[in-house]
Amino acid sequence: MNRRTTHTLFLTIFTSFVLGISSCGNEHTHKYSKDWSYDDEYHWHAAICGHDLKKDYEPHTWGDWIIDDEPTVEQDGVKHHVCEVCQHSVSESIPFNQVDATRVYLSTDVKKSFVGVGSTKTLNPIVFPNDARKDLKYISANPNVLTIDDATGILTGVSQGTSLITCYNDNNGNGVLDESEPRSFASYQVVNKNPAYSVSINQSSYEISVGETITVNPTANGFTPSGTSPWGSYAYKSPYIYTYGTSIKGIKPGEADVVIYTTPAGESISYDTTIHVTVIDRIDSSGKRANSIEFDRKVKVLNVGDTFVPSYTISPVDSVDTNVTFSRSNSNIVMNDGVFTATKAGTCTLTVKTPNNKISRMRVVIKDPTAEYEDLYKGYYGDLTWENGDDLRSKLHDIISTDVTHLRYVDNWESNINADSLRTDNTKVNVLYRDEPIGNNDHGTTAGKWQREHCFAASLMTGISTGDAVVTKGRATDFHNLYAAFGSGNGSRGNKNFGFADTESLRYKTPENGGSYVFDDNNFEPANIDKGKVARAIFYMSVMYDDYEDLVTSDGKQFKALPLEIVENVIPYNSISYADFSDTSCAQMVTFAQKYVDIVRALNPEIEDETELLNKAYSYYMTYNNPSAIGNLSTLLMWNSYAVDEQEMQHNNSVYAFNASTGGGIQGNRNPFVDYPELAEYAFGSLRNKAGSLSNLKPAVKDLDIDIPDKPRKPDTTDDVAFESCNYQFTMPSSKPQDLVVDGIATFGSLSWNYSTENTGVALGSYSGLKIGTASAPAGTVTFETQNSLSDIEAVVLKIYCPKDLSYTYDLYIGDELVKYDVSLLQNPSAITEYGNLFETSKTGKVKIVLKNLTSYISLKGIAIKYTA
Repeated sequence: MNRRTTHTLFLTIFTSFVLGISSCGNEHTHKYSKDWSYDDEYHWHAAICGHDLKKDYEPHTWGDWIIDDEPTVEQDGVKHHVCEVCQHSVSESIPFNQVDATRVYLSTDVKKSFVGVGSTKTLNPIVFPNDARKDLKYISANPNVLTIDDATGILTGVSQGTSLITCYNDNNGNGVLDESEPRSFASYQVVNKNPAYSVSINQSSYEISVGETITVNPTANGFTPSGTSPWGSYAYKSPYIYTYGTSIKGIKPGEADVVIYTTPAGESISYDTTIHVTVIDRIDSSGKRANSIEFDRKVKVLNVGDTFVPSYTISPVDSVDTNVTFSRSNSNIVMNDGVFTATKAGTCTLTVKTPNNKISRMRVVIKDPTAEYEDLYKGYYGDLTWENGDDLRSKLHDIISTDVTHLRYVDNWESNINADSLRTDNTKVNVLYRDEPIGNNDHGTTAGKWQREHCFAASLMTGISTGDAVVTKGRATDFHNLYAAFGSGNGSRGNKNFGFADTESLRYKTPENGGSYVFDDNNFEPANIDKGKVARAIFYMSVMYDDYEDLVTSDGKQFKALPLEIVENVIPYNSISYADFSDTSCAQMVTFAQKYVDIVRALNPEIEDETELLNKAYSYYMTYNNPSAIGNLSTLLMWNSYAVDEQEMQHNNSVYAFNASTGGGIQGNRNPFVDYPELAEYAFGSLRNKAGSLSNLKPAVKDLDIDIPDKPRKPDTTDDVAFESCNYQFTMPSSKPQDLVVDGIATFGSLSWNYSTENTGVALGSYSGLKIGTASAPAGTVTFETQNSLSDIEAVVLKIYCPKDLSYTYDLYIGDELVKYDVSLLQNPSAITEYGNLFETSKTGKVKIVLKNLTSYISLKGIAIKYTA
C-alpha cells in the first residue's frame, strides 16, 4: 500500500469517527437535523441524538451581492449575500463614496505657533471637500527641532529653533508628496520654557455627569497670566466633552484628556497642565436618564404612498427615557400608530425626542414618479437633465451665470426694499430673524433697524472684511444672497455657521428685542420661517461661485477668492488685512508675515524685490487660510424641507427682473433651488449620485399664488450713450448761468467731481458757468476729476457751451492715461456742442477733464459716461 492510499484510508476513518457517519458503540446510529445550522463562515447539520457532532460541515457557497441601500456622500450603504446551500444571509456595509481631497488647511494662528522644548501640540488640519478620503501625512523641514507623528498629528518640540511643517493628503496612498496632492504649510518656533514657570491644578482627574458643567481652578506658578481672559483649554475635538476657558461640560459617556493652558505676561509661549475627565451617565432616583438618542439613518428616500417605521437608538440602553415623541416639519408625511406614510413630494424633517429633551433628526426625501413637468421655466432652464450631482452643479452654473449684471451694494437699498417688501404692505420690508416687519426706510446700525444679511457670510466668501468685500461688485454683492434682516440678529450671527443651536448653551432666546433666533458659540439658528430661505441662498452661492475669482482689497492689493463650498463642519478663521500683514511696527506680525515670505521665496527664487515678495506672501496667506466654506451641510439640507413661501419667491423674482436705478440695472438671474427645492438633494444631498431630469420635479411656484415675470431685457451694448441727468440749462451769455459748483464739488447726475483752478486770472463765481477774468487776464485752467474710480469705461461725451470766436481746448484723462489732448472748443457761432467719444478700448480709473486757455466763461452742460456702475 503506498503512502497516498494509507493517508486516504486514515482520513476516511477519522472523518467517520468525528462526524459520526458510521455507528458508534453499542450499535448507536447518530441522527441529524434536516435543517441547516450555521455561523457566518460555515454551515452544517447538527446531531439531534445528544452528541455534539456536525454533518456536512462546509464553507458557505455565496451568491452575488445584493444592494439594499446605496451609499451616499453622507453615510454607508448596505449589501447582503445569501448562501446557495443553506440560505444563510450576511450583510456588510458599503463605505460611503469618497473623492480625492482638493485642499488642505492648517491653522496658522500666530498665537499658537510656538512649541516648548519637550512639549507637544496636536494639529487638526481641515480637508476639503468634506467627503474626501483623509490620509494625512506630515513633513517636518527640521526634525532635529520639531517632530510630528503621522498617525496622531502631534508635534513634539525637540530643541530650540524653527521648522516648517508641510501637511498633505496622500490621495494615492504611496506615502510620497506628489505634485497633484493638496498641501498646506505652517511654521512653528520651538523655544525653551522658563524652568521657574509652571501650571498646576489641585487634582489630576475629574468625574462629571452628562450635561454637567464644572469649572476648574488652575494656578500659574511663578508668573502672572496675560490678558483679561487668560485661561484656555482644549481636548482635541473630543466628542465626550466641551471646553471653554476653565469650564468643562460633559456631552456623552467617555474619557478625555483636557489641556489647561495660559501665557505669561510679556511672553509668547504658553504653559499647561493636563487633567483626565471621565463622563458618566446621569442617574437620578428613577434610574438612568437618556444622554443621547440617534436615528439609525439620517436620510430616508420614499415615493409618495410608501410607509416606514423609523428605528433609533437610545443611550444608555437601560435608560428609563424610552417613551419618545415624534414631530415633523410639515405635512409631507403623516403618522398613525407609529407608522409614517409619505403623502406629498418634497422633503420633511422628522424629529424624535426623549422625555428629558434629547433629540435626533432625520431628513425624509419624498419623490412623486407621476409628477408632471411644468413649462413655467422652460425658457430659462430648458430641458435640463444631469448624470450626477457634479454634472448638475456644472450645468446650473452655466445657466445662472449667463447674462448676469453684478449690482452695486453701497447705498443700493432699493434692491432689497423691492425684493423683500411685505406683500400686504409695500411700505414695510419682511426681515429675517424677526417676526414683525420694519419700515422701508428704517435701515441702519441703530437699535430696531434692518440691515442686509449675507447668508453666505461675506468675510468667508472673500477672506476680507464685509466693508472691503462689498466695494467690488461680484460674489459679495449678489442679491440672491442678500436678504433684509433684523439688525440685532444680523450682528449676532456674524459669520457663524447656520445650524441647530445647543439648547443648553443658548446665547439668545426669542423673543428678546423682538428677535426670532437663537445661537450658541458655534451655530446660529433662525426661526423656522427663515430656515429654508438661508439654506437655498447658500446652495445658490456654492453653485454660482464655484471657481477662483480675482478680487481687490480696499487698499488695492489683489488676491484670488476661492470657490465656495458647503461642508459638514468648518473651523472659522480670523482674516488678517494687508495693512496688518505688512505692519512693521508689530514684532509678532512681522514674525508671522516672514513665515509666508520664506515660503514664497522658496517657491519663487527668481523674486528679489521685498515688496513683491510681501504682496505674494499675503496672497499666499489668503489662498491657503481662507476656507471659503460654510456649514453645516446636513442641517441646510434639512432646512430645505421648509417650503418656499411667497416672500421668498418674490425675492427670487425681484433679483431676476427688478431694475435698480441706484444699483446699476437688473441682476437678471434666478435661484434654481427656490424654483425647484428638490434640486438640492441632487446637487448636495442623498441623491447626489443619481441621474435626474427637471421634467420629473415639481416647481415651488405650483403651490404659490405668484406670477413669474418674463425674462428681463438686458441693455443692448450698442445703445447710444445716455447723458447723466443734468439740470444745467442754457442761458444767454449776458445772464448768469445756474449754480454748478457748491462747496468745492461739482455734480452731474449721480457722479460727484472735485475741481481745481490754476492761474489767478481764473475765478469761479457762485454760479455754474466758469466765470473767467477779463480778456486781458492771464489764461486759466480748470480741472474736474471724479471722486471715485470707475470700471470698464467705454465712452465719455461732453456737452459744452462756448462763446463765439473764442478758442479753448481740453484734455481728457482716464486714470493716469492721457486719452486725448488739446481738443478744440472753438465755436462759430456760439452754440452748445457735443464732443464725442475719443477712445476705442475699455478703460478703468478716475475721469479727469482739464479745460485750458480760458479767458472768458464757458458753460459745461452735461457729461455722459458709459461705465460699469
